Amino acid sequence: MATPHPDATRHASARGAFTLVELLVVIAVVGILIGVLIPALSTARAQAYEVRDTSAVRQLVLAYQTYASENADEVIVGYTKDIPRATIEDGFGGVVDGFGGLAKKRYPWRLAPYLDHALRGTLLTGERESLMKTIPPSDERTWWHYRISTMPSFGLNSHFLGGYEYDKASPPPFRVVRTLAQVKRPSEMLTFASARGEDWDPEFNAVVAAEGWHTVDSPAWGHTGNLGGLGYPWSDDPYAEDANPESHGNVSARYRENVLVGFVDGHATQLMP
Repeated sequence: MATPHPDATRHASARGAFTLVELLVVIAVVGILIGVLIPALSTARAQAYEVRDTSAVRQLVLAYQTYASENADEVIVGYTKDIPRATIEDGFGGVVDGFGGLAKKRYPWRLAPYLDHALRGTLLTGERESLMKTIPPSDERTWWHYRISTMPSFGLNSHFLGGYEYDKASPPPFRVVRTLAQVKRPSEMLTFASARGEDWDPEFNAVVAAEGWHTVDSPAWGHTGNLGGLGYPWSDDPYAEDANPESHGNVSARYRENVLVGFVDGHATQLMP
């Protein structure tokens, strides 16, 4: 059999290889495609996140309505001055305690039974879901129960709905809705909103702003007096993630600079802070 001439082999290899210019063109094209795809993927991921959390808010409102229907139409109190005596199971074989029962003062654990204790994807979404990664043994859940009660993903509009009782002083009754029947415009009465507060960061050994809080405040509802005075507590400065969460009522604009809110009638939407 005839052996190929060495020059013929070299020419064939040269024709099948990339030149430097061709390689640079390919790299440039790949770079352009990545530049186009990454923002699209980021947008798709953000939209999926928003769809999931919108569903969570709707489930919270449904549980909120169910609670009222099973409690003589009375809406759940956002924060009660007295520790509820009722035993509340946490859905994982334990009983909610949290520093002598303080975890039951805030709304999350009292609403949890109406969510079939499905905390993930309802009370806890996004970074708050990290609380579900490692559930402590039933006799070591004091701090776990307390953190969930303090920092759910969505805050309740408790200064207008149900009340926020503190130091034996409740907000003026003429300002607070106690039953669903008292809600005149359900499609306009905000119930839950994406919230942010302050949490302990072990990395920095300090308290820092973090997603999640149990209550949100209206711009026209201040903390003057016994948490029931009139006022305008929101800052005049534009909303900023690095600002004190209380300066804008503990709401969180984590949905592409919008706040996710749910209303008494069950619908959810996004609003600018």
